[in-house]
Amino acid sequence: MDDQSAKKADLIRIMEYTQMNYNSMWKRLHRKAHFASFVVVYYSIFLIIYSLTQIIFVKYYHEALSSYFNIIMSIVVLVYSLVNGNARYDNRISTIKEAIDAVKREKRSLQLGNTTVEEAREKYDRIIESTEYREDIDFFVTVKLLCKKYEVCWWRIPHVSSIEVNADQKRVVNYLHELSPYFLQCRIIFEFVGYVALMAVPIVIFGLCILAKVNSWIM
Repeated sequence: MDDQSAKKADLIRIMEYTQMNYNSMWKRLHRKAHFASFVVVYYSIFLIIYSLTQIIFVKYYHEALSSYFNIIMSIVVLVYSLVNGNARYDNRISTIKEAIDAVKREKRSLQLGNTTVEEAREKYDRIIESTEYREDIDFFVTVKLLCKKYEVCWWRIPHVSSIEVNADQKRVVNYLHELSPYFLQCRIIFEFVGYVALMAVPIVIFGLCILAKVNSWIM
């Protein structure tokens, strides 16, 4: 492989990895945007249910405790509304989608030989300059996909010599050493647990208000 072909193959690989990174970013922002909007609606519905329940089922529902939690949940709704607005999810998601399409277009053009390596590199640099920088957790998701593709066990963070692995596997292993995979995996798990907890809180509060009234826990 001559020098120009090697540069072309290297740029195509970089574009492919960047496209994977942007896909990870898009999914993360899309998930956060939808969950933030869902929380606002979900909690608002429960606030209405609490108010109606304490009026209709006075004998079975603790009014004072419900009012206390109503205030807390109203604050949660307010915070998520502010976060959703300040995060500008719609604009960021749109920008990432445009960047994905642009990188995909330039990669295809380079593969077909419709543009030179220098021109493709210049256009690629302009694309990434106009796009927000990915977070480590986005890159980690991409690296996990590469681990699956090249048969590397990310959770073992292998220390292997260049004799034992091919160039792609060695590159992925180097990526793993640049990251903190265990910490980032814990972040993903805790984020999921946080989502589940936020979903469960209104239901737990509803049951607590009923039990507190029925069992006379709080006068």
